[in-house]
Amino acid sequence: MDRRLRDAALAATVAAGLLAAALALGVEPTELLDPVAAAVGVAGALALELPFLLFPERAHRLWYRPVVQVGAAALALVGGVALLVAAGTWVVTAVLAGLCTYFVLLAVSFLGAPPVGTAER
Repeated sequence: MDRRLRDAALAATVAAGLLAAALALGVEPTELLDPVAAAVGVAGALALELPFLLFPERAHRLWYRPVVQVGAAALALVGGVALLVAAGTWVVTAVLAGLCTYFVLLAVSFLGAPPVGTAER
């Protein structure tokens, strides 16, 4: 399986889980449209991707350990839901915007942008 597809599946699982949890907790979809929170999410996603550009071999070696991938997804999902309850909808908005940013980066990768640092991702 292409590693990008596995990454996309993990990200989609987190996004779906957060959205489902928010809706189950009574959050209205329009409450997830805070532009400041979305900007924080976009910036956060880009910051998380920066090590993959600056230190590709090292970052890939760490990220492609199954425990790191599953742990990061679980932390994002559980932490996102906990912060939704504790801090409100802006957290979910930020995480969802970050995941949308990640999906755009993945789409660019699938559309032919050359992988950075390694021949295969």
